Amino acid sequence: MREESTARNLQDYQVAPQPEKVVQAAPKVHSVKLSKFETFSIVGLFLLTLVLMVALVSIKVR
Repeated sequence: MREESTARNLQDYQVAPQPEKVVQAAPKVHSVKLSKFETFSIVGLFLLTLVLMVALVSIKVR
C-alpha cells in the first residue's frame, strides 16, 4: 500500500556543530565608603524617625 513514507530519515542528516559559548568576566564590584556627613545624616534621620514614632504613640494613648 504505502511504500513511501513522508517521515525523514534522520541518519542522512549531519548534526550542525554548536557554537562555543563565550564566557564573560564578571564586572568588578567595589563599595564606596560613606563620608562622615552621610553617616551622621543617616543616624540623625533614624533617631528623628524613632522620636516621632514614640511621640505619635504617646499622643494616641492620651
